[in-house]
Amino acid sequence: MKGELVCLAITTVSIVKNIKRNSITVVRTIVSVMTTRTVLLGHQHLELEIR
Repeated sequence: MKGELVCLAITTVSIVKNIKRNSITVVRTIVSVMTTRTVLLGHQHLELEIR
């Protein structure tokens, strides 16, 4: 019983760690996509203004 609980706790901790790591990468990806989008949109606006 005790061994099972320890095993369960270890699995939960590793899952939580993985989720945290994944969420950080997801957030980073979203941020980079957003910045790329705004930069591209900004360039389009600048090009239109120059014309």
